[in-house]
Order: sequence, then structure tokens, then C-alpha cells
Amino acid sequence: MKRFIYFAFVFCVTIMAGCSKMVKTGEVSNLEATTADIAVYIKSEIGRGYVSFNQYNVLLGESEEELVHQSKALKEEFKSLKKQYGKDYFDDCHEQYRFDPNITIDRLNPATKYYYRAWAVKNRKLYFGDIKTFETPDLPPISGTHEGHDYVDLGLPSGLKWATCNIGASSPEEYGNFFAWAEVRPKQEYTWKTYRHAVYSRYYGGHYAVTKYKATEALSGSSSTKQLHKGDDAAHVNWGGNWRMPTIEDYWELQKICDFEWTTLSGVKGLKIIGPNEYSIFLPAAGFMNDPTNYSVPDEIYVHKGRSVLYWLSTYDADVLPSSSKIANCINRDGNWASVDEPVRGAKYRCNGLPIRPVCP
Repeated sequence: MKRFIYFAFVFCVTIMAGCSKMVKTGEVSNLEATTADIAVYIKSEIGRGYVSFNQYNVLLGESEEELVHQSKALKEEFKSLKKQYGKDYFDDCHEQYRFDPNITIDRLNPATKYYYRAWAVKNRKLYFGDIKTFETPDLPPISGTHEGHDYVDLGLPSGLKWATCNIGASSPEEYGNFFAWAEVRPKQEYTWKTYRHAVYSRYYGGHYAVTKYKATEALSGSSSTKQLHKGDDAAHVNWGGNWRMPTIEDYWELQKICDFEWTTLSGVKGLKIIGPNEYSIFLPAAGFMNDPTNYSVPDEIYVHKGRSVLYWLSTYDADVLPSSSKIANCINRDGNWASVDEPVRGAKYRCNGLPIRPVCP
């Protein structure tokens, strides 16, 4: 009897070892406080090494017991599917070449230890990889608070502090409110018709002309027209104290001495700006709001959402042509084409709705 139990045990261990070799749980890469990439590999029958299959994923839990429970639940679900649809239900699990084995896991908790394991379906059978662990780092530290709003000291020569969130947001990845340039309240429609500092003109076939902060005034040498007044600065009006919108010089300082990288925070794409002291801020790619009458789907008024990082600056160029009075400076980074190392001085129509990331001295 003891010999039978011994051989049965050896048989089970051998089978389990074979299963673990069939699927390989990869290492974690691109680890952030709330997101990580995990690779899954399945042993190839053609040549050597590992390849990816259609049906594969990662189980994730905060304890090994939780992961074992998830594995059992997945086995039961797999059996149920085979019973309901038959073995041919899994015939589409063919090998994929030129694959990216990484699976992005988001909405993780900062400073938390996780257990994970890969699983995959091959030849109509369910296999699991080894159980591994990783620990997420903590969120970037907050340097302080001014007038109830947190800021980060990036170690800039100017000593300028950048807010952790946009106006109207409660976390770094939230878009927050959108504003037309030189307006201090969000609204539903962002058009020249609703723009506070524009009037309709019948000249030249009919168009809207700006009534304040004109390029012609800047060309005349009046420095006050190159910078928003406090009463038109959404950051100062909404947050008070010493908060204000950043200037073009503030943005240039970031470009000169900070590192820029595209990343994802809690499932939201955006730009991470890392200062000389390794502290960082995150600017979500909120895009901008345009005329809703131009779009059939309401969500489409958020143009370039998830792609473009566009944020109003409080200045406009003094050397622009008089016909360009309708534009103002903005942070402009496009995830589809612009290199994060490429200095970009953007400009958008002032009537468009853009988010704002305040700064304070």
C-alpha cells in the first residue's frame, strides 16, 4: 500500500512538473505604482523556445491562497465550457508569431505585494505556470500642500512647484475640468460663439474676432498683453493663493532639465515628467474639447483623448501675426508622433477646451 502511495505521489509530481514546463510565467516589466507588464509563454511544438497562444492570461492575487482559489475556479470554468460546447470550442488556439507576450495589468495598489501565475490553453487542455511575486512601488511622494491642493517639488532651478492634479480632478490620472483660454469656468460648449473674449464680425465673409489679448497689442510693446491677468487665470481664480497657470518659460524649463516618458497610470495614458531629484508628475492625455455640433457621438467632443497631452499656458507669443490672435500657447505632446525628447511649443484656438495643471512658487 505504501509503495502504491509513493508511486502515485511521484506520478502526480511528474504530471505537475510537465504542466509547469508547458506554460512559463514570465517576469514583470515596466513596473509602476499602479500598473505592470507580465509576460506569458507557452512551449512551442515547432522548433525551440516559447510562443504565444490565443487563450492565455495571468491570475493575480494578494496571497498565494487567493491565487490557488482562482486556479481552481478557472479549472471548473474550463470544464464547464468543454462540457457545454465540446472540445472543438478550443480549436482556435493556434500559435501566433511576431507576438508580444506582455499583458498589461493596471489598477494595482501602490506599495503592495502581489502573487501571479500564467495560464494558457493548448491542445484543448488548461495549463498553469509557476507562482511568482512582485511588489509595486509607492506613488511618487507629495512635497507639500498649498491652499488645500498638493504639489510636487521636481528639483527645478526656479524652485517652481507643479500641482499633482488638474483643476477639477481628485487624482493625477483624472482629466478634471476643461477651460477655454482666458476663461475661468468650465462649460458645455467650446466654440467661438460661446467664447467670452470674442465678437462676431461681418467683415471678410463673417468670422469671430478676439476682443482681449490681441497679437497687435503685444507687437506694440505692451508686456501686460503677453500674460494673462489674474482675473483671467483659471488656476488663480479657482485655487487661490499663489496658484497660477504655467508660462511658456515654465514649460521650457521642464523640457530642458526633466525626463519625459509615455506611460499608463491606473489605466490612463499620459506623460510622466521626471525632475532632477527623481520626483515626478503625471499629465493624463485628455486631448481637448471642441464644438459638439461637429460630432455625432457625444464622447467624440474629446478630440485625441488618450493620445494628446494638451494643457493651456498663461502666455501667448508676442511675435505672432495679427491674424493669429485667435491662438494661445499650450503644452503639446502627441503620443502617436511626437518624440518625448522633442521640444514642442504648441498653440490651440483659444475657444477650445483644454485642461490646466497649476503651478506655485
